[in-house]
Amino acid sequence: MAKTTTGKGPRYREIANGICEAIAEGRLTVGSKLPGEHELRQRYKVSRHTIREALRMLEDGGFIQRHKGIGTVVTSDVARSGYVQRMQSVSELLQYPADTVLEHVGSSNLVANAELAKTLGIPPRSHWSRLSAIRRDSRSGLALCWTDVYVLRRYRSVEKYIGTDPRPLYDVIEQVFGERIRSVEVELAAELLAPSHAEALGVPEGQPAMNILRRYHGKERVFEVSVVRHPSERFKYSLTMQRDWSTGS
Repeated sequence: MAKTTTGKGPRYREIANGICEAIAEGRLTVGSKLPGEHELRQRYKVSRHTIREALRMLEDGGFIQRHKGIGTVVTSDVARSGYVQRMQSVSELLQYPADTVLEHVGSSNLVANAELAKTLGIPPRSHWSRLSAIRRDSRSGLALCWTDVYVLRRYRSVEKYIGTDPRPLYDVIEQVFGERIRSVEVELAAELLAPSHAEALGVPEGQPAMNILRRYHGKERVFEVSVVRHPSERFKYSLTMQRDWSTGS
């Protein structure tokens, strides 16, 4: 059970993914118990906090249940139909669970008209490429959201990384083209899914959705804007913020 993935995500996600693999492969069966926190800490050589975060992620996914006096029991070898992503830092706000994949579905070049410029917060008549993709649960194939990523047209070549490289596109743009993120704006809004998006995601037309827009500012300009549409009940964010006592507020 000590096998873990080797991705660049947080350590607790690597541990949770490794336990998921053990469950999926039958090395941990439904009804069996996981080792206690102390044994898991020694096995993975991590802190109590890291183990608890890994167990929380597994519990959110519906794989385990924790019972006082009994221990942690494997309750399912299939994930729930949706995801809960809890975040404790800005970096995690920009990430998705490691067990999801992007499926590239198309791209196009465009010149921002007045409506698009207002929506995305970019200059009118500027030149962009729209890269579209569907994010899926890598185990069940369930479509979680529709993603449109708008990048400056000079960066369109990052399209080839969609679905083949786990790094987010803004990270690829930074490393390949030397851009540097100075700030990220995030806007959340409720909307109804358009017919084309609903059909692609396999949900009824007009279903409520959560729209998340992220605007990436470089040194001189916005160089990427992502617009992600999550059908209701398939994905939600849970954000925990700690009070900064040093401010005295």
